Amino acid sequence: MLYQEFKRHKSKYHACNKQTKKGKPLSVIALSALLLSPGIYVDNAHANGSYKDATAKTAPNRSRVAGVQSYDRKALAKAIEERNNGDVDNAVIMFNDILSDSPHATRVHLELAVAYFKLKSYQRSIEQLEIVIENNRIPPVVKINVNKLLAQARLQQNIKPKSRHRIRGNVKAIAGYDTNANAANDTADLDVGTLTTTATNDHYLGFGAKFNYSYIIPNAFELMGNPTVTKIAAGMSVSDKNYNDVDVANQSIVSTYSSIGLEQYGRWKTDVKVKADFIVLDHDYTARFVTVQPSFGVDTGTGFLRASPYYTKRVYVYSDDEGLEGDRTGVVVDYRTALGERASVRISLEGASTDINENWRSYDKEKLSTLLIGKVSSEVMVFLLASYEINEYQDIEENYSDKREDDVLRAVIGGNVTASSGLDLGLKFIYTDQTSNHDLHTYDRFVLETSVGYVF
Repeated sequence: MLYQEFKRHKSKYHACNKQTKKGKPLSVIALSALLLSPGIYVDNAHANGSYKDATAKTAPNRSRVAGVQSYDRKALAKAIEERNNGDVDNAVIMFNDILSDSPHATRVHLELAVAYFKLKSYQRSIEQLEIVIENNRIPPVVKINVNKLLAQARLQQNIKPKSRHRIRGNVKAIAGYDTNANAANDTADLDVGTLTTTATNDHYLGFGAKFNYSYIIPNAFELMGNPTVTKIAAGMSVSDKNYNDVDVANQSIVSTYSSIGLEQYGRWKTDVKVKADFIVLDHDYTARFVTVQPSFGVDTGTGFLRASPYYTKRVYVYSDDEGLEGDRTGVVVDYRTALGERASVRISLEGASTDINENWRSYDKEKLSTLLIGKVSSEVMVFLLASYEINEYQDIEENYSDKREDDVLRAVIGGNVTASSGLDLGLKFIYTDQTSNHDLHTYDRFVLETSVGYVF
């Protein structure tokens, strides 16, 4: 049985040793494997011609390596599993818990050093590796490779991070068919006072464009002992739809934004965004909305949880609404997580209150939405978005005897095919069912939209 274990670990030892001789940096996972395997001690002693010494070095208690302090094997195995599965922060806590009971367990110090290296906490990794090197009983080949990792950690610590510029965007042409074009702009988010009439089928043409620029400084500084990324971004988007017959449905929106944020990968992310929307309906400049939105999110280990409060100043400039303005305050809480390797889901909950100086247009909003995204292949993506919102207006509209309340159910299903050349083809189907105690705002609406564009 001892000989079988010797053979099982011998190939791993020689592969690591061969990699070292070629001057290649040894994988941190492979390096930790060198210290954890009793077979390495067997191989090292056997190479010196002493099989008796080799068997003596393989202790019955495998938690005791090279004569150092014993430790909880099960706890260590669990911590290594957590680290290798990507939950490095939790693994660090588990390694430190083991060391609190077994402070001289050399192997645990090495595993902790590997974890810190993966988190880019190079100074802490260096400290743990120096403890490992102080153990004179580790095999020479292990010591050589520990020194290699130590050199890499010191090198990374002294590298001046380079800033990175990124430009992303897309342009597209769209065509669609709408079964209720009169309701196209009857949304609380626009809140422009548009009323629907009898449902009218119509088709539309349009275009869209997005441009985003970001300036990223990786590992710009350390915060609480961990490297922090700084990101500055700005962007612009344009969307335009022109209906064939129903002019009241024509819509153009130009949006600009800028943001600055900090992020520690695998830990947390925060930013502040300022966005301005300029809204044109039926070819008349109608309103401008300016929004300030900070956000803070944390990595939970199984997903990412984020809270984003916001404030919007709404100013209406169209002649019929001139002088009309208001404030909107709200918060969005969302959680996203992966569903296997090819899918993800995001669940969002939003609450907001809009106060406008025409009280009958002031309202409170609650909205729940779920977005499911699936990657069929590297080029094909499909998605499903479902949402339900309630808009409760705060005062009685003229010609009505009670306050307006709308319940809106919306579903969007679609997909995109994006070729390596950047060519992008899109198709989506949108269904809206709005129920209101004011008859003019009760309707069903189906929209089928196709697009062709270029992604860069």
